[in-house]
Amino acid sequence: GSQAGATNTLVTDGAYSGKSILFTANATETEKAINQMQQIVQIDNIKALKLSVMSKRLTGSNVGYVGLWFFDANGNQLPDSETSFFVDIANTEQWSESTLIQAVPKGAVQVRVRVGNHSGNKGFSSMVDDIKLEEYTDPITNLLNNGSFEQNRTGWTGGSQAGATNTVVTDG
Repeated sequence: GSQAGATNTLVTDGAYSGKSILFTANATETEKAINQMQQIVQIDNIKALKLSVMSKRLTGSNVGYVGLWFFDANGNQLPDSETSFFVDIANTEQWSESTLIQAVPKGAVQVRVRVGNHSGNKGFSSMVDDIKLEEYTDPITNLLNNGSFEQNRTGWTGGSQAGATNTVVTDG
């Protein structure tokens, strides 16, 4: 929801795709002007999530955020009550995508996805659209050839400059 000094409105004018949410915030000395919308999703047996959102800033110099808050079966926040994982959004005046890839904490069965603006924004407005939360299943494959140097320097080019050495070691 929105607190005093803030609004979120469904709009079609200037939308990224079909309809977008327009956030506005005009904080005062007594009003924090916080906007936030959230959704809770079951995530049993999911190891990693990819969160993405399209956004743009219309006015002001502040940014918004999109984030993840994880919970266990008893409703306790994981990994602790102070931790959330988020990325700033609406940091340009053009539509741009912000993405967060996050491992799911052990024991988490729900995630809260929240989008909004930070407290105290004055004269800030932004648009948000196309929020996606997907199971991240891309193979965790190192694209580098021989990143562990188990095959000595195979795949690596370059060398040492005067006064420097590079040596493959096998102990400690």
